[in-house]
This record gives sequence, C-alpha cells and structure tokens, in this order.
Amino acid sequence: VKATNALGLLLLIVVFLFEFLKDEVNTNQLWSLMILVAITALFILFSRKQQSKYYSAFWVEALPILWAAVLMVLT
Repeated sequence: VKATNALGLLLLIVVFLFEFLKDEVNTNQLWSLMILVAITALFILFSRKQQSKYYSAFWVEALPILWAAVLMVLT
C-alpha cells in the first residue's frame, strides 16, 4: 500500500507540473489545480487497504464536482 501511495503522489506532482508546460498559465486554473492536488494528496495519504465503501464511492467520485465548484468560485 505504501508503494502505491508513493506512486500516486508522484503522479499527482507530475500532473501539477504539466500545468506549467502550457503556453498560458491561468491563475484561476492554477489555484484550482493546487487546491485539488492538495485534497487528492490527502485522500491518497489517508487511504488504507481496508476502508469503508463510502470512501471511494463518495469522496473520490466527488472530486470532479468539487473541482468544478472551485473553478466557478474563482472565476
């Protein structure tokens, strides 16, 4: 589980760094990405092998909705 968490965090950092490869970096999109990367990192860090079904079914699936809400608030 620790190796999988480390891989997930590494890929999360890569996704964040890809944002800077764009021609124009929008500050609102950057802030929303930073917030979602932080929340996703917390989900990865607190994940366990034996966890409730609601953890993945609700919280992880709610991330795109949360991302859209953060973008709407920032713009």
